[in-house]
Amino acid sequence: MSDMRIALLSGAYPPAVDGIGDYTHLLAKAMAGRHEVTVFTGIQNSFTAADRVSVLGVFHPSRPATVTNLFPAVLQSAIPDRLIVQYNPFGFGPRGFNPWLPLTL
Repeated sequence: MSDMRIALLSGAYPPAVDGIGDYTHLLAKAMAGRHEVTVFTGIQNSFTAADRVSVLGVFHPSRPATVTNLFPAVLQSAIPDRLIVQYNPFGFGPRGFNPWLPLTL
C-alpha cells in the first residue's frame, strides 16, 4: 500500500538521454517501492514502467508555454501529496527561457 502520492516534474525521462532525467528515473524507481509515483515530463509516450512508475508526457520543451499543460494533467491523475521539481532550465525551454514554469507551479 502506498504511503503517499508523489509527482516528479522533469524536463526529460528515459529513454531520452539526459542526466537529470536519468536521476529522476532512479529516484522514481526507488520511491515506487513505497509510494505511488507519477513523473510528468516532456512529450513522449505515456506509460507505466515495469518499476510501477507512471510517466506522463505533458509539455514540449521547445514550446515553453506548453508547460501550463501540467496543471490539467495533475488534476486528471491522482492529486499528489508532493510535487518534486527536477530542475534543469534547459529541459523546460530553449536557452533556459520559460517564464510559464514558475507561474504554473
